[in-house]
Amino acid sequence: MTFPTMLVSLLLIVSFIVVILLLINKITKTKKHLDYSEFITLFTALSIKEIRFVRNKINIELDSIEDFDPLKLKQAGASGVSVVGNTVKFYIEGGSAVNEMLYQKIKRALNR
Repeated sequence: MTFPTMLVSLLLIVSFIVVILLLINKITKTKKHLDYSEFITLFTALSIKEIRFVRNKINIELDSIEDFDPLKLKQAGASGVSVVGNTVKFYIEGGSAVNEMLYQKIKRALNR
């Protein structure tokens, strides 16, 4: 085997190992355990007008959007966060059943 062939082979092996490690890292991040209490804590401090579950999204209408921080919601594990007027809309990964369960937990915690 010539030196260039060995070098190319070594680079392919290293590249393959890097790709495998990146995939493993991505898989472990997506299977992160969600702490529902983080979501509840975020919203209990706010003045809420209404909470609804619409098409796999949790919609929370606030009295004022000024005290709300969308970054904290994303850090808690929310995806697809959007703010329309005084309404915060979001979902979490895992499908409709998981989102509806979170909706019920937030609703129960807020006594709605």
